[in-house]
Amino acid sequence: MREAIEAAMLRGRQARHEGDLAFAEQSYAEAVKIAEEAGEDLLKAKALRHVSELNRDLGRVELAQTAGVEAVTIYRAKAESPPLDFANALRVTALAYQSAGKGPDARAAWSEARLLYADVGVSAGVAECDAHLNQA
Repeated sequence: MREAIEAAMLRGRQARHEGDLAFAEQSYAEAVKIAEEAGEDLLKAKALRHVSELNRDLGRVELAQTAGVEAVTIYRAKAESPPLDFANALRVTALAYQSAGKGPDARAAWSEARLLYADVGVSAGVAECDAHLNQA
């Protein structure tokens, strides 16, 4: 099942890169569905992160928030969550919150993402978080 989930996410990324957002959305939804059915929570969270990004790009802020929050909730509940994946989910959730004008929620997500990016040594992530945190 992991292979099918990862293949659907890859199709989604490729379609998004090529500008075929409808197919990207379909592929990410397929990845979420397969992951959910297979009990692959961490892969579901990763797919939801991409769903959040795509929805934000399409101006569907509420859907972006919903997917981002669900991904963050999954990562928070799993002790084995990869810190970088968790940080990336917090990042897209923060962006969705910002798009919705929810400054305090965005700030909290940026702060938590910054800590995780710092822990794994991703300086670009730390810098992005700092830039958003310093805007307030």
